[in-house]
This record gives sequence, structure tokens and C-alpha cells, in this order.
Amino acid sequence: LSVQLVELQQLHRAALELIKELDLNTLREKIAASVTKLLKGSSSQVCIFDPEDPSRYEVSTHGIRASASGGGVEARCNVPLLPPAFSKSPYVIPEIEAESKLEGLKGILKEAGYKSLLSIPIPRKDKGVMGAITLFFPKPYHPKDFEMRMLEMYAAQASVALENARLFELVRRAKTQWEETFDSISELVTIHDTDFRIIRANKATAERFNTTPNKLVGQNCYHIFHGLNHPWPTCPMARTLHTRTTVTEEIENHHMGGTFLI
Repeated sequence: LSVQLVELQQLHRAALELIKELDLNTLREKIAASVTKLLKGSSSQVCIFDPEDPSRYEVSTHGIRASASGGGVEARCNVPLLPPAFSKSPYVIPEIEAESKLEGLKGILKEAGYKSLLSIPIPRKDKGVMGAITLFFPKPYHPKDFEMRMLEMYAAQASVALENARLFELVRRAKTQWEETFDSISELVTIHDTDFRIIRANKATAERFNTTPNKLVGQNCYHIFHGLNHPWPTCPMARTLHTRTTVTEEIENHHMGGTFLI
């Protein structure tokens, strides 16, 4: 019981470390590294499928041995080693020598000194599978029920961490796309708060005033656009805030030296 308690504590610590990581590549590597600490003496491969196209995937390994012929296992670890990785159930091969389904891989694994392996699916929220954790052992391995439950719990925690990292990546990409679109607009575009402070300016605006977008942030729009220390008397933004409607106006701006449609 005390051994199981220690292993559960290790599982808890490993899960906490995964949740903190939001970079998908680093997270995949952490999953591969930490699962080998739960089952000492093992090597691991983590394969994560593309949610849009399961034929595409990313793979990380930890502790994989080279075969006697040189690099065989590493080369095969660039792809999922087992078709059952797509299944929803754990896949155990206690003795590779006796497994007929591994004919194409058996020799490479034997040369690297592996005698057994175990593949645990990483579940998705929709009851599907987002990938698999495959463990390799240098001796015949017959997992105990507690070890299987622990690995399945670990895979579930890895799933949560991966979902979080994927969501973070989607938000990051959307932010980058929005920023690129915003900066590609050739007209002067700024976003203000209700106190007339600039909170965002595109590149065209910054170039007009021979500065950078970041240096415009926090400055009052009436100072930048009109050279005033107070809001412009007929400011369209002030009227928008007052009426809660869109205001469009063509103005002659002597400070900027031109006519502008605001």
C-alpha cells in the first residue's frame, strides 16, 4: 500500500508539471520523459495525432536505445510504432519474441534490447483518441492492475494538458493573425479607451508620426492627432461615447496637415 501511495504521489506531481506547460512540443517531450519515471527501466514514445487529419502526427521519444545496426529504433520512432495506438484500449505485448504482429519491427526492437512493450491511448473529450504513449521494456513485462490504472490516469491528465496547450496555440495563432491583419491596413487605425488613451495603433499610424506602435500606446489621442492637451471640441469619438452610435465625419486637421475621414 505504501508503494502505491508513493506512486500516486509521483503521478500527482507529474500531472501538475504537465498542466503548467502550454508549448505543445515541450509538453509532448515532458510526457515522454515523466512517464518513464512512473515505470522505471522503460523507454517511451509519445505520438499525438493532428485533430484535423489523423494521418498526420508529431512524435517525441525518451530513452530510446539504438539498435546494433545503428539507429533502427530511432528511425521507426518517427512514425507510430503500433496501429493499435489508434484504438481506445491499452495494448500490451508481454514478450515481443512471441508476438506475430510485430514481424516488421521485432528484429529492430530485439537488437536494441527490448523484450516487451505497452501502448496506452491518450483519450479525447469526445471519447476518441488523440494519440498514444508507448513504453518499451528491456525484459518481459506483465503490468499489474494498479500500474495499468496509474498509466491510464496519467494518459487522462496528459490529455487535459494537451487540450489546454492546443487551445492556447489556437488563441496565439488567432492573435497573431489579427495583429498581422491590423498592421497590414494602410489607413491610420487606432483603438482608444473611454479616456481617449490609445491602447492599440497600427504600423501606418506609427509611421505617420515617425515612431513605433508601442510608443503610441498610453498617449492621448487628442495630443497625438491634434497637438492639444484636452479633447478636441468636436471629437467624433466623444460624440460616439455620448450617443452610443457610429459617427463619421470629414475634418480638416491642421496639426497633421490634411483632410481626413474619421
